[in-house]
Amino acid sequence: MQLSWNGRYIWAGVMLASLGCQATISGGDDVGRGQSDGAGVAGSSTTGEPGNVGTSPLFEPLGGPDPIVCDPSKSRTGGRRIWRLTRQQYDNSTAALLGDSTARAKAFNPEPGSEQGFQNDAFSLRVRAAEASQFQAAARALASQTVAGDLGNITACAAQSLNDASCQTEFVGALGKRLFRRPLLDAEQQRYAELFAMGQLKRDALLGAEAVIEAMLQSPHFLYRFELGKDPVAGVVELTSWELASLLSYTFLGGPPDAELSSLAEAGALDVPATLEAQARRMLQTSAARPAAYELYRQLFELTQLPDIPKDEAVFPDFDGKRADLASSAQAFVQSVLFDEAGSSLQSLLTSKLSFVNQNLAPLFGVSGAGAVLAPVVLEEPARAGILTHPALMSVLGARTRTSPVNRGRFVREKLLCHIVPDPPEGTDTQVPPLAPALSARQQLDAKTGGEPCATCHARMNPIGFGFEKLDGVGRYRTEENGQAIDDSGSLTLTRDIDGAFQGANELATKLASSAQVHECLAVQGFRYVLGRPERGADACSIVAVRDRWVGANLDLKELLVALAGSEAYRLRSED
Repeated sequence: MQLSWNGRYIWAGVMLASLGCQATISGGDDVGRGQSDGAGVAGSSTTGEPGNVGTSPLFEPLGGPDPIVCDPSKSRTGGRRIWRLTRQQYDNSTAALLGDSTARAKAFNPEPGSEQGFQNDAFSLRVRAAEASQFQAAARALASQTVAGDLGNITACAAQSLNDASCQTEFVGALGKRLFRRPLLDAEQQRYAELFAMGQLKRDALLGAEAVIEAMLQSPHFLYRFELGKDPVAGVVELTSWELASLLSYTFLGGPPDAELSSLAEAGALDVPATLEAQARRMLQTSAARPAAYELYRQLFELTQLPDIPKDEAVFPDFDGKRADLASSAQAFVQSVLFDEAGSSLQSLLTSKLSFVNQNLAPLFGVSGAGAVLAPVVLEEPARAGILTHPALMSVLGARTRTSPVNRGRFVREKLLCHIVPDPPEGTDTQVPPLAPALSARQQLDAKTGGEPCATCHARMNPIGFGFEKLDGVGRYRTEENGQAIDDSGSLTLTRDIDGAFQGANELATKLASSAQVHECLAVQGFRYVLGRPERGADACSIVAVRDRWVGANLDLKELLVALAGSEAYRLRSED
């Protein structure tokens, strides 16, 4: 049932009575410093700095050509903030908390993403007018759906005694604790109880419950995760146990805290790094961890673009019919390395010959005898090497009708070596004409970019990208192009430890897997994703500690996540 009377009058009244999502930085409660609120639709994220709402802090890239060095005198953590749920987190939350299985947030506006390519960037996740309307419509539908079901799932008395004042109090408190991921403040409890009473007075107790559900789903305390912390000590703020429970759960489960995390938060027992790490390892053993951990790699390897990357049907027939299976195959491969292989090693991620193939994808992988369901296959083609040569990634990094050595080389430079590749000078003609007869793409690209102003930057990308040339624009293995034998030799330059020639993607992947620069870069990428922000120079000590712990754990990919959860940057914030 919907709140159809007078334009959601109760919702608007509570919103006007509330202070919305304006964060206060002083005080001593242990729920995260947000003002108690009613039902206001949340605004944009904040660092806690007046005049700096929704703006990213200065990006000071670390890694790349120079090793990261820890200078304790300059070390500090990131600032306090509130962090909006992504669409996937929203759906996971409403599924876990309200039993909703409709995944309605998929229809919301997509996340804008950060300059570093991650969609969970706290500083870009704002609520604009369009998003506010989407959140309001979703809250209305979810509230109606929830009261039509079994309210006893929220609190036992609601199934039979919702008219009783004591049950209404219990219902409001239990619902608020679920949706806000911490106990309600007294003022919040009172305000939502008044809202319940207004709905009941207008019609009945079910309308009161519906009004409260709809209002809470539009509160900043549901739509955002608060990281405002306790009272500062010497300019440093510890996150509260409730805030840490949410941070852990959305990192490792992709959704709200489970029963064990909530119990530890209730006891105030999550402020010890060893406990955070133990909980991280526990959650990594759950089924929910598989899709949550994969998100880091899906976004890092730009596979979010796979559904929409344009391909010419005449050149790559039936590619549209393979997109979904390609996405599932890439996910199955990464998850198998992370969760099904002893050691979860970076080496396997970058060099394994294992992949997941079905009959639909068999032509792309060059295998025969595949069945209808994705199944593990050891690939024999010489150009195959882990995720880097997976047809899903090769398709994303390929052009509409051909390969793109530039995109493929840029990807390795930026994502695995943490170099910053500048954009072409303004006015530069970046269009590549149709491939001339008897020319390979490599020959044409060399002719196009061999002179200035192109040569300096392309010398960093093209020789890397050429190593993938035996995989076409959708990742199929080939040995010729336009009647020319394909040359997939390449070279790496401007690296710390792997400069030199290589032959093909296999050799390239092996060199990358062995590189200390790559290991450090992936620690930086993990930091960016897990913390939801770009790094700054003051983060150097935290990243160095994470890097060293990960290397010491034999580059186990799960242990990278655990090391991040145990880092100071994860549990501490700066006062300003």
